[in-house]
Amino acid sequence: KWFLRQGIDLLYLEFDNFKGRILNPQFALEYWAWKHVGFGVGLDSLFVDIEAKDEDAYPGIDFVGSAQFSYFGAQAYVKLYF
Repeated sequence: KWFLRQGIDLLYLEFDNFKGRILNPQFALEYWAWKHVGFGVGLDSLFVDIEAKDEDAYPGIDFVGSAQFSYFGAQAYVKLYF
């Protein structure tokens, strides 16, 4: 009835003068109270990092710099299977 769920999603990509990565680890504890109904609590996070290094990629537009985003939070959920 108790399950420990964990996972990690990772994407890394380089294309021309662009590169970036996305990392999404998850960790949760679930309890299946009935055959088709479960409850869970867990932690979830997301990290995004994008970088560009070309001043003359397109006429009149400069792509130089980086952008970063991160998120970390708790979650509570109900799972239903039919």
